[in-house]
Amino acid sequence: MIVQHTFKKAYAESLADDVKNGRNLDLYGLESFPYDPEQVVMIPTLRYPEELKQKMVPTPQGDFASAIALYEAYPGLTPLQASDKAFWTYLTHVDLFEYVQARYPKVKEEGFDNVNYVLYHWFYGSDWIKVHPIASLWWYVHLTVDESLGKDKYKYTRFFLSNYEFRTNFVQYSIARHKEAVIGYFDFLMDNRDVMAQSFKARNRFITKYLNKLGGSKLLSTLPREFFKEELTKLKPQILAVTGTVKDDEEIDFE
Repeated sequence: MIVQHTFKKAYAESLADDVKNGRNLDLYGLESFPYDPEQVVMIPTLRYPEELKQKMVPTPQGDFASAIALYEAYPGLTPLQASDKAFWTYLTHVDLFEYVQARYPKVKEEGFDNVNYVLYHWFYGSDWIKVHPIASLWWYVHLTVDESLGKDKYKYTRFFLSNYEFRTNFVQYSIARHKEAVIGYFDFLMDNRDVMAQSFKARNRFITKYLNKLGGSKLLSTLPREFFKEELTKLKPQILAVTGTVKDDEEIDFE
């Protein structure tokens, strides 16, 4: 078995520091990234998926296929390992460098010098679940896959990736870290498509603020998906009444 490799933590951090200081930006436009092989170590518990690169589709429309391919390529990856910045930095700079470059090709433009563009797409930062091109895909599947559905186990993953609003706003709330809450929310939306018919950006924010408020009085991680679906079903008239915008710091009366 060929084992998966990763960067040493200090080396991964040094690559990020170089970019933050405007150094080596031109390297991201090359055909392959010239990393230091002496700074690479093995992950004995993970197998290197040789076929993964060919399965990744570098387009917005291909994100679902890419997410599934990535998730299935690392069946033994734990949430703890998936929180390791060095691991994802290795994948974006080595194993899946071509995919990331093709997905975000501005680095190949003449005179490219956008520091944030490289930081957002090649490194695992504070907004990893929203913008990281690889880590986010793994986490999206991890939070939505339902093994009890058998062949249709990626039903909620497909729904999640079908609307960009979930990636840009929903995932920034802590409620998005609770799998049963996510699935309960999606079950509600799938059964009540009229909620998404208009003003969904505002309605999604209204709903996520409500669910997060529930977290102040209930231990959300212990509640089943049915609880969340039932709560939102009761709240539906108020949800449909939302037609404008809901600001992050706006107080909402849910009574």
